Amino acid sequence: MITNLLPDQMPALGGNPHLEAIEVPMDLVHILAFDTRKPALRDRRVRQALVHAVDTGLISRTLWGESAQRMPALQIAAFGKFYHPEHQGLTYDPGRARRLLAEAGWQKQEIVIRVPGGYYVNMLSAAQIVQEMWLAVGVPSRLEVRENISTLTAPGMDVFPTSVSFRFADPLGGGLMLNLSRRYSLQMQGFWQPVRFNEIADSLALATDEDERQRLWLTLLDEFDAEAPALILYPVQEVFAKRRNIRFSHYPLYYMDFRPGNFGY
Repeated sequence: MITNLLPDQMPALGGNPHLEAIEVPMDLVHILAFDTRKPALRDRRVRQALVHAVDTGLISRTLWGESAQRMPALQIAAFGKFYHPEHQGLTYDPGRARRLLAEAGWQKQEIVIRVPGGYYVNMLSAAQIVQEMWLAVGVPSRLEVRENISTLTAPGMDVFPTSVSFRFADPLGGGLMLNLSRRYSLQMQGFWQPVRFNEIADSLALATDEDERQRLWLTLLDEFDAEAPALILYPVQEVFAKRRNIRFSHYPLYYMDFRPGNFGY
């Protein structure tokens, strides 16, 4: 068995009588987080512009295959009645990106994007595409590649990648309520320190009435868009390969379950 193959490696195994490659949509999303303390990124209109400038649907299809879909907000279909596909977030709109930059008095400062060399599949390619799309609206950037992921957030960077996971089928199970919360590294390390977002999240964590939970959840989605602390790149498509005589199911998160019910020959 092998994991973390690229989608374009799947056809090479398609006709192999002994091996097969399987694609698994993950409950995992890659994002580019902004250090909102930096002067260049302190104005939320600039951050909104950086999101509007990127065609994440095109990036998803280019890197993960034609079946890959844009993720407009940090929510998954497993949320059920709390899943709102109509909530499109900040859509690709380079014209609006330019207007927001002008309103914010953008001075064309260089933004430093720092990524790991090989930790996140497709991340280096994604960052290079983002660079070109930002440059198209007048935002220059410099890409730094670090071999050690622990050095990503060392002084000197403005933007860095991280992953967002969904552990169970409810807004409380991941995404905004986990990875963007006050108890997670983005806020704990000071990259983003919101007030209203945290107040809404705290209320949602305690709410029990379903209608009130819906209202708070939609308000939280809107607040994330307004603050734009990160660029949602895409949901990850895990590709793994195995011998055909092995019976194994890959979960939508990175758990390797070799119990008899999930593994055999």
